[in-house]
Amino acid sequence: MIRKVTLLAIIIFINISFAQWERVSTRYTGTLGKMAIYNGFVYAYGDSVGTTTVFLRSGDQGNTWNDFSAGMPDELFYLHEHNGELMGMFFGSNVGNALMVSADNGESWTTRSSFSIDGGAVLSLHSDGTILYALSNREKIFRSTDNGATWTEFVVSYDGAPQRVGLDFAAIGDIWVYIGLNLGAVISTDGGATWAANNPQFAIGSVSVINGEFYGATYGMYKLDATNQWVLYNNGWPGSAPFWATGKSIASNGQTVFAYAQGLFEASVYQSNDAGNSWSTVATGLPTSGTLGLDDFLVADQHYAYCYYRSLNAAEFGIYRALLSPTAIADDETALPGKFNLAQNYPNPFNPSTTISYQLPNANRVKLSVYDMLGREIQTLVNEQQNAGQHTVQFDAQQLPSGVYFYSIDAGNFQATRKMLLIE
Repeated sequence: MIRKVTLLAIIIFINISFAQWERVSTRYTGTLGKMAIYNGFVYAYGDSVGTTTVFLRSGDQGNTWNDFSAGMPDELFYLHEHNGELMGMFFGSNVGNALMVSADNGESWTTRSSFSIDGGAVLSLHSDGTILYALSNREKIFRSTDNGATWTEFVVSYDGAPQRVGLDFAAIGDIWVYIGLNLGAVISTDGGATWAANNPQFAIGSVSVINGEFYGATYGMYKLDATNQWVLYNNGWPGSAPFWATGKSIASNGQTVFAYAQGLFEASVYQSNDAGNSWSTVATGLPTSGTLGLDDFLVADQHYAYCYYRSLNAAEFGIYRALLSPTAIADDETALPGKFNLAQNYPNPFNPSTTISYQLPNANRVKLSVYDMLGREIQTLVNEQQNAGQHTVQFDAQQLPSGVYFYSIDAGNFQATRKMLLIE
């Protein structure tokens, strides 16, 4: 019997990526455009004109984008995941300075708490996996142990100077790293009670926590060691000495560290799988004309790296993605996943075979099938009870004509469909 499936809102177009950056959206999200990944969605947001918020979401790894800008309660400054919740830091005339949460992946928002900062506002959120932090653009940091319902205030003051402009923040337990304008990194080792300036040769411009370690970006990438000293991390970096622009220059998909480097006339994204001992270029093809003044905000999932690119050349504005190499898609078979997921096949496009991966948070009866453009079932790849964990299966299309195909999974209450391209 021929089984048909309904493919919801799938617009067929061919994206062929051979280790090349490709522009997947030309939408301008402002001079401080940002990106985030949450619950299988990729987000791009910022302000296009004045305080008009742009809020885009993609559920198919950037192939198509849904625009939820019109429904945003106010100007969105920061998107953040904490304890499984999608949180947003808003500031404007409608809601004031509010922490809001979304239960539907960003389509609607409710206020959880509000801030009142003399002469400033809380504009970003950070967490160490347990505790939530809010960073103001003055000298104040706020700490919450109840997912943002209530807050404790801390003041960053190591030299008695007030009104430091906060740019970035990260914490691991009692070690806090605060990035201030014209100040660089200021570190507290006692949970915000006392502070001391701490920078390498050049002031740290942004900070991230990846796999339980602090990473700082400036004229080079640094890691904070056990003695709280910054150690140069970009050993064996390809190309010339890098310079980082504003934004988040460092990202990770859990196994691989990614870093964005900008020179005067070119930009690159590198990856390392061995603690910085060796690096490789993720992909080629980022625009090279007029990159001085570019904004970068780098995020990555298991299959793609994404960056928001704003150069001096308006024709190059947009969201770019690059397909990651197999070395950057390392499966951790010892860790049980926390949710269902059907990943994009790799490689894609393919000939004649490709690998399909999926994860199960608990044991389930699983059926995974391949369909053609007419919704006809071509082949059943899996039809059995399976344990929780990461699973992969090979699809051999040697006997099939080239074209677009779809693979669909049905596991309990979880159903998902993805597109793949077979080429000759």
